[in-house]
Amino acid sequence: MKRVTLVLALATTAAAQLTVLPCRLALDSVVVQDRELEFGFVFHRLECEAPWSAPLNRLVVEEARRRAGEAIQEAEDLARDDEMAGEDLDADEALSGPASFQWARLTVEWATPELVSLREHVSEYWSGAAHGSEQTRFRILAWAEGELQPVSLGGLLTWNGALEAELNRQLVGRLRLQGASAVLAGDWPGFGTLRLQDAAPVADGLRYVVNEYEAASYSEGAFDILIPWRVLVEWIPADGVLDRMRREE
Repeated sequence: MKRVTLVLALATTAAAQLTVLPCRLALDSVVVQDRELEFGFVFHRLECEAPWSAPLNRLVVEEARRRAGEAIQEAEDLARDDEMAGEDLDADEALSGPASFQWARLTVEWATPELVSLREHVSEYWSGAAHGSEQTRFRILAWAEGELQPVSLGGLLTWNGALEAELNRQLVGRLRLQGASAVLAGDWPGFGTLRLQDAAPVADGLRYVVNEYEAASYSEGAFDILIPWRVLVEWIPADGVLDRMRREE
C-alpha cells in the first residue's frame, strides 16, 4: 500500500482589521499519520501578547487532527463500499484519487484581549461537472477564567424576536443592493434563529456570509454582509464584551 501525503492549508492569519491587538505570524506545520496514510498541514502560528494566543494555536492543531481523522474514515468507507461492489480499491487509493478534494482555511476575522472571531471557509469538489460546494461559517471564542471558550452570538447580545427581525431586515436590504436574485424576486424568507447567530463580531459591526444557494443561484456566489453596530445598539448589553470591544476600537 502506497503512502499518501496531502497538504491542507489550515491557517490562522491576521486580517487587515486586526489593529486592536497586533500579532506576529510564524509559519508552522504538523504531520498526522495513521497506518499508511500521512497528512501534512501548514498553518500560521499566532504570536500575541494575548493570553489566548497559545490555546488558539493548539485549537488549530486539534482541527488538523480532526480533519485527518474524518478524511481517513471517509476513505475507508469508500474502499469498503468498492470492495462490496467487487472493486479492488484500498483506502489510500480512494483518498488520493480524483474523486474528492477539500480545502479549508481558518482565519482570524477580529480579535481583542477577550474575544476572537474566526472565519472558517471550506471548499469541497468531487468528480463530475459542476459538483462542488463552498461554505463559510464563523466561530466566536472568549477568553474567560483562564480558558478559550466557544460562545454564541446569542449570549453576547440581548437576543429576542425584535433583534431577529432587525437582523433579517438589514440582511434583506443589503442583499437587495448586491443583487441577490431570490431577494429581488421576493422569495427569500430570511434566516431563522440558529442561522442568524452564525456571524462574526468585528470592529464595525456583525459580519455575515450568505453562502451559495442561500439567497441566490450558484453562479451568483456568496454575499459578504456587514451590519453596523450603530443599528444594533439597542441589543448590545452595557459594559458587556461587545460594548467593551466597540469602545476599545
